[in-house]
Amino acid sequence: MVIGIDIDDVIAEFSKAYIPCAIYINSKKLKTGFKNKKFHPTKGMFFWSKENCKIYNRYCVSTIFDYIKPKKDARLFINKLKENGHKIILISARGKDGYSTKKQTINWLKNNGICYDKLITNISNKVETAIKEKIDIMIDDRVDIVQEMQSAGIKAVLFNSYFNKKDSGKYIAFNSWKDIYEYINPKNPIKTLPIIIDTDVCNEVDDEFALAYLLRSNLNLKAITIAPNFFLNATDIDIEKNCLKSYKKAVQICNLLDKRFKNKVFMGSTNFSTVGFDNTSPAVEKIIEIARQNNKTLIISIAAPTNISLALKKAPDIKNKIKLLFLGGNFFAPDNNEYNYAQDYVATNHIFTSKLDLTVFPVQNVTEKLVLSLPYLVETLEKTRCNKMLINDFKKIITKLNVSIKPLFDVCPIAYVINQNLFDVQKCNYGVLNTRLDFTKNKYSANFVLDFKTNAILDNLINTLNKRK
Repeated sequence: MVIGIDIDDVIAEFSKAYIPCAIYINSKKLKTGFKNKKFHPTKGMFFWSKENCKIYNRYCVSTIFDYIKPKKDARLFINKLKENGHKIILISARGKDGYSTKKQTINWLKNNGICYDKLITNISNKVETAIKEKIDIMIDDRVDIVQEMQSAGIKAVLFNSYFNKKDSGKYIAFNSWKDIYEYINPKNPIKTLPIIIDTDVCNEVDDEFALAYLLRSNLNLKAITIAPNFFLNATDIDIEKNCLKSYKKAVQICNLLDKRFKNKVFMGSTNFSTVGFDNTSPAVEKIIEIARQNNKTLIISIAAPTNISLALKKAPDIKNKIKLLFLGGNFFAPDNNEYNYAQDYVATNHIFTSKLDLTVFPVQNVTEKLVLSLPYLVETLEKTRCNKMLINDFKKIITKLNVSIKPLFDVCPIAYVINQNLFDVQKCNYGVLNTRLDFTKNKYSANFVLDFKTNAILDNLINTLNKRK
């Protein structure tokens, strides 16, 4: 989402600094008292002439500019909106009066720790600017601006101030940045759920990025379970050996990012339900244990769903305690023979027919669009130990595949947990037929991701991976 934000009386406590200064200058120069306290100093609060307004306004602005404080929690919640993948564009008339400069505003924002993507000042027509910048929602303290934005088809909300209270009831209006944040970024219930990630982390580098992203996101991660897999393009197929490699890679990433999680990695199934594998494992037992301990557990499946299927088979009582994000299948493409879906289609069909709370992330034409190149990673990732490993492994896989770019499919479900607003999701009914879904039937239903905001996800991925402890 592209968010437009006014500065004075929205981010900056402009009037709180300006009015005392205006009262002071009026008492010293004119000594005429108030005309109407409900009006702005230059709009009728005092008995000022047009010339008085010009002179005293210049004095007040130049006197208070460097001492204006930000509104309570403005920095916290604007920065959180940016971290959540929203684009922040500050749109202000500052500079139009000739008393303040863009440089002063840049310094003020920097000194107060307020992050943004773009600053536009000296604006005479905010609506034109909002249309040009493709603003999704505008936050302003002026009723006329909110009204004009809405007339132009742009969503706008009012930040309550001393001078707009009488008209604020006509619009969506807020008194605090906390309220605005929760309006734009509603509380995300899945973000607080206990999380299990089921992964074949040593199969492809996108699993490594997904696990690192998850560990760096300060979510409620309870377990990392290792799924079985055939290595892509491998000639020596030893599933148990592959699982051990994935286990070691997961522990390595935990050691690089947060050693507390190295004891939360659990070995899973060493073969597939498709060939009759029905054994339990530490991963299957851990899935059952965590699900039973909580009202709802979020499972992120970015591999063949063998462990999850076996857990449901051994403990049917956990079905209503699980919310599953499954990455795999092509579904809306002619060929559904996708890696995660087809490796263990018996397990896959089991989870698709279990009437779970299921959200599906298809591969072809959807998650494959989250593409990165090596130069982009080298340029944007800080050279921490984990990031160096990710860059090196990314280089190895693109060299092996003889490509210049690589999709990071498995990052998508992690980004979804962090900010669902970045995804276009549609509920679909279907029936299962062998290894395919038949969307002409209505026996089952699930949420299917159709699209997402690629740049916002990549920005959040890079910013998160660059975080220090």
